[in-house]
Amino acid sequence: MKNQMQFIRNCGLVILTMSCLLTGCSNAGKAGIKAMEKEDYKEAVTQFTQAASTAEAKGKKEDAAEAYRGLGMAYYELKEYDKVLESMQKALDDGVQRTAELYNIMGVSAMQQEDYESALKYFDEGISYAQSKDAVNASKSKKEVDYSDLIQEMRYNQVVCYEKQENWEEAKNAANEYIADYPNDEDIEKEVEFLETR
Repeated sequence: MKNQMQFIRNCGLVILTMSCLLTGCSNAGKAGIKAMEKEDYKEAVTQFTQAASTAEAKGKKEDAAEAYRGLGMAYYELKEYDKVLESMQKALDDGVQRTAELYNIMGVSAMQQEDYESALKYFDEGISYAQSKDAVNASKSKKEVDYSDLIQEMRYNQVVCYEKQENWEEAKNAANEYIADYPNDEDIEKEVEFLETR
């Protein structure tokens, strides 16, 4: 699996900070963001949990959604993947802004739990979102966001998921499509060689 933890961390912090500025998040939400910036993820969990609880008690679904997104990001950094999925699903249920990064985090988390079917679903949703007009419309600047690296990562992870499922035909198809679009990726060459033995 390709590792773009720093990219995910940076995107997550930007999204959390912008959401906080736009929605006027609680002090606990702000403290959660500061804890994330300091890489104190256990404190971030505490703060985002408090922010989500307070927002829910006040009936503020948008604030709760952002707190759950932050909570999911903190759990991701702690490698508590079951809690990532739970938190991100609560964020989605409460109406958080959908992003390709969110679906990628969910996909990687599902892969870490060896739930490859769910991972494939999340990667499909992430790729579809990244290629949609909704991605541009959701951008605060209304400028097109370059998701090419993230799409490439999700497509690579799809190949890996099919392999883990021992779905060799789908893995070969996905790998061939991938290599057609990204012919200079050395990592996929290893996957293709492996798939030729199947």
